Amino acid sequence: MKTSLILTALIAGLAPAAALAHGVWLQSQHGELAVVYGHGAEQDSYDTTKITSVMVCPDGTACVKAPLNQHGSHATLAVPEAPSVITVAFDNGFWSKDAAGEWHNMPKDAVAGATEGGQYLKHAIYLTGPVASVGTPLGQVLEIVPLSDPYALKAGDELAVQVLFDGAPLAGAEIVADYVNATDAAAAIADAEGKAMVVIRNQGLNVLAVSHAAPHADAAKADETGHTATLSFMLGHAGE
Repeated sequence: MKTSLILTALIAGLAPAAALAHGVWLQSQHGELAVVYGHGAEQDSYDTTKITSVMVCPDGTACVKAPLNQHGSHATLAVPEAPSVITVAFDNGFWSKDAAGEWHNMPKDAVAGATEGGQYLKHAIYLTGPVASVGTPLGQVLEIVPLSDPYALKAGDELAVQVLFDGAPLAGAEIVADYVNATDAAAAIADAEGKAMVVIRNQGLNVLAVSHAAPHADAAKADETGHTATLSFMLGHAGE
């Protein structure tokens, strides 16, 4: 019982950090595309109602809503037949700290004596294959836009990207090149135009990630809105 209480307290203390640090991305699993919520190699279960949008763009621009397959603790979708861009939006909700230092999965105005809080949103872009419309923003609040086709490259090559926040370049954005396997590696820093060159780390799944926080629109509910965005793609192995 004592151990359980200690673990509960630790989880409560780490809740906001985990809420911001965690990202969402897509990857192939058992013939489907899984919507993954996690940090590094860690894949966590989640409430699938937090997925607020999934769109498939067969030509990279003409996007349509995609049906999700619910699996209780996670969700998947069918792999599109044609090379496509898929976008996912995920709302991880509000987290607020009370006067005793404990965090609650609620907005500040619902927590007595709340001292700070935030809302944490996740954005993901997945490229299923070569897409002609590289360099075209898809309108996510925070997004990593590939400026060249990753499928024309291989591990060790550099991929040009641009980070946008509310449609504008995000100067100084720190882009993690391998969010699954090397979250602590040195990040690529975006220039004044939000652009950077990122080394492709894997001849397989690659997940790039960036985070950014901004003041929340409703100060009564939260101090900040924390955003995490990913760009992922799966390069084939030699001979495939």
